[in-house]
Amino acid sequence: RVVSFFCLLRSARLNLISLFTTTHTFYSYVVIISNYECEENLLFFTEVCYISCTIEQFMLQYFMIGGKIKMKGVNGKSVLVGAIIGILAVGVSFAAFASTLTINGTAELTGDFDVKFTAASATDTKATTTVPAIAADTGVLSFDVSTKLEEPGSQSVISYTVSNLGSIGATLSTPSITCYSDSGKATEVPCSDADISINAGAVNPTALSSAGTATGTITIKWEATSESIPEKNIRYFTVTINANQAS
Repeated sequence: RVVSFFCLLRSARLNLISLFTTTHTFYSYVVIISNYECEENLLFFTEVCYISCTIEQFMLQYFMIGGKIKMKGVNGKSVLVGAIIGILAVGVSFAAFASTLTINGTAELTGDFDVKFTAASATDTKATTTVPAIAADTGVLSFDVSTKLEEPGSQSVISYTVSNLGSIGATLSTPSITCYSDSGKATEVPCSDADISINAGAVNPTALSSAGTATGTITIKWEATSESIPEKNIRYFTVTINANQAS
């Protein structure tokens, strides 16, 4: 295992601090040499001289003569070298500092979408309308009404309230109305003719934030120009309002 150390030339004499590095992976040898006089047999490169030896030979000579190493140059002169050798043992592998950082958590979806009817009432003119009582805090998704018109010109205006009971914003569609001639709602018929008209007005507003409310109306009328009671004097109807998550 060949090692090299470097001598910094200071005039004719050298004060040397040299690092021995071997191909042996287990140890590095630090050698401090002072008062070494470079001889003719050394190679000089811009005030730097290079010396090669085996670390085993150097250590053997050093310890055998009690710290005094005697080396001969090509001219036969002896050079006395005072050396201080420190040996640093280095571990086979280097362990870098490392840490593992961890974040543990949970993700829970707590929002809710809850849009319902929360109130209903009727204003009758020569008519009788039955509407249910609706609990405002819980609401309902649907309710039934029943109106009886007494004569031409009679009408009933049904008012309702839609509330957003959830935490997610909602938008309301324009109410749509479908009329039927039978209670099973198998046959559709017009909602307005010469004798009767059933109309659903728009809801206002159409955008509902959490705890927001909107109102709308349904108007049922026996036309004042009607001159007879139609053969099918009962109309069944359904009003539909779609509530969607606000974008």
